[in-house]
Amino acid sequence: MPDQKNQDQLREFITALIAFQKQMPVIPKDKTASVSVKGGGSYTYNYADLGDIIPVVMPLLGEHGLVHTCTSHRTTEGFILTGHLMHQAGHIMTADLPLFGTRFQEIGGSITYGRRYLLCLQTGIITDEDDDARGVNQAPRTTGQPATPEQAPVPPDRRITRSQVEEIMGYELSDSSLGQIIEVACRKTVTGFDYLTREDGDKVLTYLDPTRNHQ
Repeated sequence: MPDQKNQDQLREFITALIAFQKQMPVIPKDKTASVSVKGGGSYTYNYADLGDIIPVVMPLLGEHGLVHTCTSHRTTEGFILTGHLMHQAGHIMTADLPLFGTRFQEIGGSITYGRRYLLCLQTGIITDEDDDARGVNQAPRTTGQPATPEQAPVPPDRRITRSQVEEIMGYELSDSSLGQIIEVACRKTVTGFDYLTREDGDKVLTYLDPTRNHQ
């Protein structure tokens, strides 16, 4: 029966993924990025480069009959990067992430970030120095000059809602990952959720789940 076959494939996939995650080491974040803030100042964050992750992850995935790859396709709303985590028994797990940018360099950077994000998301890879447990109103810290008018807190009647904040925090992103997503989705750098509008909240949530507006 097809249903039984699918169930067997899923069972084998889960078993292989569990075995992989038991052996998966924590990958150190040994790269540092600096982001400039409008009006002066900057903040830095550490991250694990895709080139550091792949040599560790791909051979170990292969030992358990798993492979991960990404493909892109065009939709009416732009390009989408799809991650495929596949098992030799036939089961495939997919996840989508929008691609942003108009210049080749921007698109290339979005693809690299998306490949790293999807690989970690779908396999459960852990990188060190994660800071998911910080308060929901905290975002990447800035140094230098205080907030400029462009960074002023949004008036309460336009500010991101509590339910939007809770939904975003439900993805358990580190501060650095959340900061990157806000920069890409909203085209702004902020110091906390109070600086995001409800429209910004929708953009971030749509970035995290491109299907939410079609449900």
